[in-house]
This record gives sequence, C-alpha cells and structure tokens, in this order.
Amino acid sequence: MKTKKAVLNQGSSSETNVENSFSIVGIGASAGGLEPITKILENLPVQTGLSFVVIQHLAAGQESMLPEILSRYTKMKVQQAKDNTREKEGQVYVIAPGTTLTLRDGYIKLEPKKPFFKPINDFLSSLASEQKSRAIGIVLSGT
Repeated sequence: MKTKKAVLNQGSSSETNVENSFSIVGIGASAGGLEPITKILENLPVQTGLSFVVIQHLAAGQESMLPEILSRYTKMKVQQAKDNTREKEGQVYVIAPGTTLTLRDGYIKLEPKKPFFKPINDFLSSLASEQKSRAIGIVLSGT
C-alpha cells in the first residue's frame, strides 16, 4: 500500500488534485429534465462533500431561470457558471445559455456554443479527464 501511495504522490499534479479534491457530479438533461433535477437536489443533504454542475440544453439567446428555480429545491448555493471559476464543494453550477461548459486544470471554462458542440457530452468528457475516478455523471432522458 505504501508503494501505491508513493507513486500517486510522485504523479502529475492533476493526479494529485484528483486525490485531494471532492467529487464533481455532472447532471445532463434536455429541456424537459427540470423535474428530475429538482427531485435529485431536494433529496440531498446540504453537506454532500460534492459539487454539482447542471448542463441543460438551452437555445442560444434563451434566458435561463434555472439557477433561481433550482435554488428553491436545495439549501446549497446555486449559481450560473462563470468562466475561470474554481468549483467549490457544496455548490450547484448551472450552464449559461449559449455556452459550452468544460473543466480545465480545475477551473470552469465557458466558450460560445458552436453548432457542432454537444454541451452534455463535452462537459462529461472534460469531467472524466479532470476528475478521473472521482467523476460522477448523470444523464437524464425521458419522454
């Protein structure tokens, strides 16, 4: 066991960050996924030891009331994601309309949404790359 720990401590800084950080939960949903997202949040304690990122399909230019709506279902802080923000444990971040959200070097990165981007796929891929085994992904789909 000591050998494995020594190897992790000598690894890259991203491996060290993964070992020393909290898990991030990515929740992806279509526009109709609001109800399941609220059910998830209202059934979680405030202190989960996790951070949450909600990626919902929104049309470019469409105003989003999602942070305000979700804040009614949890005592965790809910906010629209901002570029170059470091995620904090116990908070919920919501994608900004017309953007693609990814994680890079421990920071939220926002880019203008392009026609070929897939916001949920892009975020979950970056989450897995950044957090490795600590990444948690939830994809909600339905009728």
